[in-house]
Amino acid sequence: MSSSKGLLRHLPLPLRLWSNCSPLSVITRQTATSVSASVSQGIGIGNCGIFSRGLASLVNGQVKPLNSRRDNGRPMPIGIRSLVPKISDRACSAHARLARNETMTDRDVLPDNVKPKHYDLSLRDLEFTNWTYKGTVTIDSEITKPTKEIIVNTLELKLSHAKVSADSKTFESTKFDYDSKAQRSTITFDEEIPVASKASLIIEFEGIINNEMAGFYRSKYKPAETPSASVPSDGEWHYMFSTQFEACDARRAFPCFDEPNLKATFDFDIEIPSDQVALSNMPVKETRPSKDGWNIVSFETSPVMSTYLLAWAVGDFEYIEAFTDRKYDGKQIPVRVYTTRGLKEQGQWALEHAPKIMTSSPRSSTSTTLCPSPI
Repeated sequence: MSSSKGLLRHLPLPLRLWSNCSPLSVITRQTATSVSASVSQGIGIGNCGIFSRGLASLVNGQVKPLNSRRDNGRPMPIGIRSLVPKISDRACSAHARLARNETMTDRDVLPDNVKPKHYDLSLRDLEFTNWTYKGTVTIDSEITKPTKEIIVNTLELKLSHAKVSADSKTFESTKFDYDSKAQRSTITFDEEIPVASKASLIIEFEGIINNEMAGFYRSKYKPAETPSASVPSDGEWHYMFSTQFEACDARRAFPCFDEPNLKATFDFDIEIPSDQVALSNMPVKETRPSKDGWNIVSFETSPVMSTYLLAWAVGDFEYIEAFTDRKYDGKQIPVRVYTTRGLKEQGQWALEHAPKIMTSSPRSSTSTTLCPSPI
């Protein structure tokens, strides 16, 4: 634990609750764990630095720390200087311009001809040798203007096919044009798509499980116990997988309208080895077998939220659990502390206090029902 304790010395005690956590995450020196307060029958996690960097970088018995860096000559904020790469290494286009001291002469936003309403995202064929995966995203949308092109945000993704279903007609893609500077893909269709209140944009794609702590990424750790057989390794180091989408890195994981005002609901499922665990914002809806030794884990539909709030993680996780004293919609809320295998008892301090925080939260005290959403 020497390396993780050294890393935690940079953190306040306890680390503040991040405003975009969903619904609650906290790291303390005592536990170095991610606390997830769940709803109804399951748990919810948040896409925030605490979850994606905390779970992937701090929870484990030993951590491979990153070098401290400075951004444009200024020290990084306390608590994250050892965790976050330079802004120019992982920034979206707007952040990159700011890092270069450039200004925007006009609002750099997506066209308003398509408004997303709901995402159905499926990830398959995770490869732990070349670190790739395949996915399909169906985006239920409103077409507000006749168009032959739809522009979505993408970064380090390969789009293989797209189509739009609207007014009982299917429009097939004919080409993809990628603008690396704007981090956008323009999809051109065979015919003009008319105005439609209900349309479905379906995109098939391939992505990378990167090592840049942005998008869908992998992290190394040294296991405290013998891990599950399917956990990929590199010598003594083993791997877990998680996401970091804030502020605009959802586009690294799947094609989307990656702007915070373009909110939608989300359905998410992912194919994982059957001896590993998948977590996301919402409770697990269903786990079903797929190919030999793999399961597909599906999650409940999320509330309306921005793309950067979507989150998931895959790994050799275990948890301890407690419940809030107060009931919501007649049920106590389970609070779980997840760690890698063999370290769950280190979450006892967090588990003792997290339910009390949930019970005393001003937001929770004014609501009779709760669902995973920012606190």
